[in-house]
Formats: sequence, structure tokens, C-alpha cells
Amino acid sequence: GDANPKAETNYPNNKVYQTETGHYKEYDDTPGAERIKESHTYGTFYEMDKDGNMTIDATKTEARTITIKASGQINVTAPVVNVSGDVVKLNS
Repeated sequence: GDANPKAETNYPNNKVYQTETGHYKEYDDTPGAERIKESHTYGTFYEMDKDGNMTIDATKTEARTITIKASGQINVTAPVVNVSGDVVKLNS
């Protein structure tokens, strides 16, 4: 079995790959709670849940920036788009 504590709670449905410094990837096939999570040692992570929803979280660390770049265009499409912040800048 997998000796990682993150995997032991849901063995054999949860597979965890962890580095020596604490970064990890987790593949959880627990019925009804399937998910994929990749986490940095300092707590920044992304996670996809059983419904395909995705969370990117950098609030638990000193990381202060999430950057998205493209050489072409970036499209954001949804029925509702919420943008919030102390300062919101739109540049064109």
C-alpha cells in the first residue's frame, strides 16, 4: 500500500505522490468524492473536484501573484463573471 498519510485514509482509492520537500500530487478515486489535487510545499494548490470544478488557491502562502499569459488571446466565458479586489485595473 501507499505509506503516505494523505493516501492511507482512503486506500486503495487515493494515490499520493510526494517529494522530499513536501510538494504532492493526489489522485482520489473515492466513489462520489473523486478529485485531483496538486499542492506546493507552502500551501498553494489547484484542485479539480468530482464535477470538474477547478479551484486555484494561493491564499495560504506568501505568494501574492497568479499570472496568466498568452501569445494570442485569453477568453473568459461564463454566465456570470465576478471580479473583486481592493483595486481592479482594466488596461487596453
